[in-house]
Amino acid sequence: MTLGRCVAYCHAWLKKLISLQALGSVLSAFGALWLTVQIVTFFFAGTKWPDTIRNSWMWFGLAGVGIAVWMCRPSLVVSHKLNGRDVIIEIAIGDVFAYPGALIIGSNTTFDTRISKELISAKSVQGHFTKLFYGDETQLDRELSAGLAGIESLNLPGHRVGKAERYPMGTCVRLDPQQRRAYFVAIANIKEPLIKFSCFHRPCG
Repeated sequence: MTLGRCVAYCHAWLKKLISLQALGSVLSAFGALWLTVQIVTFFFAGTKWPDTIRNSWMWFGLAGVGIAVWMCRPSLVVSHKLNGRDVIIEIAIGDVFAYPGALIIGSNTTFDTRISKELISAKSVQGHFTKLFYGDETQLDRELSAGLAGIESLNLPGHRVGKAERYPMGTCVRLDPQQRRAYFVAIANIKEPLIKFSCFHRPCG
């Protein structure tokens, strides 16, 4: 986890500590103290135990604060089981490349691979994937072209910054870099401003 994410995580944690949930955790601790005193008083009436437990209110308070701090921590993983299916969907905050299993890389319908300000951001998932498994886009471009062979595409007109062959939305290409399986899926079109037009002006006469 980067420093920026750590700061954001701690900020979210502190924000939740100043909430009704945190107050409820502290009050629950004192409720447990009261319940314990009542039980001990009933079973050990006439002994020193009820007074000893009453005098331990500070420890119950500290326990309540500790429980509140723990319960108010931001969730990094959320999972849900689909009704009627043996499938659990889990959403986690973390480094997607550190998790086992296949990788799903969202790409565009022209399957552009060049990392630049105009096309693929180096900070995007595809940008990180390219640098981590290929170093640059040269070999990645070859493998994508091979996977797209035989799939019908549309040739886009005009001079473009990126590729001119557009594939249907949802087109998927399987890759196997460095013993990891990955699927490039077309989920968006490159925006039209990435098409460069030549403009000619002539003076008014």
